[in-house]
Amino acid sequence: MKNSRYLVFMGMGIELIVIILASVFIGQWLDRKFNLGGMAMIFLSMAGLAGWITQVVVLAKKIEKQSDDGDLPS
Repeated sequence: MKNSRYLVFMGMGIELIVIILASVFIGQWLDRKFNLGGMAMIFLSMAGLAGWITQVVVLAKKIEKQSDDGDLPS
């Protein structure tokens, strides 16, 4: 299904928004609790973004492989 590719990419955008919001809220809470001066929020945001980018690369390779194998119609 061609439409399923679009849903996958739309889902990735939603994942990114959730990761950013969770990183900010949890990071701010940790910063207030342990008086870290914003470092927890920055660290969690960067770690979340790195994990998301890794997931996007793996998923893109998987979709490309399925397209090359002919599993997904163009």
